[in-house]
Amino acid sequence: MNPRILLLAPLFLLPLAFRSPAPAAAPAASAAGAWKIDAVHSCVLFKIKHLETSWSFGRFNGVSGTLEFDEQKPEATKLSVEIDPATVDTNNKPREDHLRGPDFFSVKEFPKISFASTKVAKSGDGFEVSGELS
Repeated sequence: MNPRILLLAPLFLLPLAFRSPAPAAAPAASAAGAWKIDAVHSCVLFKIKHLETSWSFGRFNGVSGTLEFDEQKPEATKLSVEIDPATVDTNNKPREDHLRGPDFFSVKEFPKISFASTKVAKSGDGFEVSGELS
């Protein structure tokens, strides 16, 4: 992977929606189980400072993945996300073409961005997820 993508890694936000692979007969007492990312209701957002003057925002429109969640044992949770870097959207076609090229994502050479969790821990009202981005 192009080393410059790692500079963007801390700026990613993952507002993800999950759907059960099979419909539930009754509402579950918790969200435990195996889930797929609902690409229609999920996105991967980023922001980066442009020339130290203003923020540029973007998103990736192609996201997929899975979540295996156990509320009683959050440390056993597994999150896997795949992003199609060719779907980068910044509302500026020349910038998107530059981001897809060899200076940044090099989408021909690296057709996917992957995240796999290595640690999940309860944190306040939510969870903190650590993992490997490649």
